[in-house]
Amino acid sequence: MKKYAGVLVAVVCLAAVSILFATATVTSSSAAETEITGIVNATGQLVAEDGNSYFIAQSEVGKKLAALVGKTVQVKGTVKAEGETKTLTVSNFKEVK
Repeated sequence: MKKYAGVLVAVVCLAAVSILFATATVTSSSAAETEITGIVNATGQLVAEDGNSYFIAQSEVGKKLAALVGKTVQVKGTVKAEGETKTLTVSNFKEVK
C-alpha cells in the first residue's frame, strides 16, 4: 500500500492544479461588454473613433454589421485581444446618422 501512496498524492496534486488552471481560464475569458463607435471598413474591421481597429467576429450579428461598409455605427459587444489583434464579438449595433 505504501508504494501506491506516492502515486496517489501525485494524482491528487495534478487534479488540484488542473482545476486551478481551468478556473483561471474561465475567469479570464469572461470579458465585460463594451460600447464602441466607429466606421466599418471593407476588410471586416471596425475602426473606432480613437483609432483602434477591431476585427468583427463572424457571428450572425457580426456579419450584418460587416455589411455596413463606410457607415458610422455604435456597437455593443466584447473584445478579445490576442497580441496586437483585437476581435469584437458583437451583441448589438445601430447606425449613427
